[in-house]
Amino acid sequence: MRPLAAALCLGSNDIVLTGEPRMKERPIGHLVDALRLGGAKITYLEQENYPPLRLQGGFTGGNVDVDGSVSSNSHRTVNDCASCAGRYGDRIKGDLVSKPYIDITLN
Repeated sequence: MRPLAAALCLGSNDIVLTGEPRMKERPIGHLVDALRLGGAKITYLEQENYPPLRLQGGFTGGNVDVDGSVSSNSHRTVNDCASCAGRYGDRIKGDLVSKPYIDITLN
């Protein structure tokens, strides 16, 4: 869900992303925060920090802070989308929990 949510923020969409019922139990707030810093318009439809989400595009990249202590997945996702938007500039804050995966992505 995370990579799809980020990719859908690249265009000028108006999409509701829900996923399987189990996804409503998995927090996504750290990614949403980073995407919002890059200009994405995202609304939580039920519980704050959890899907389902309403995605209305707007992500342009630029200087985006990503919490590295949560998951490398968020960094990779924001990095990939920022590259597609043509404005890479994410910054990792906190300790990296999955540095080897970040290294693989950058190489």
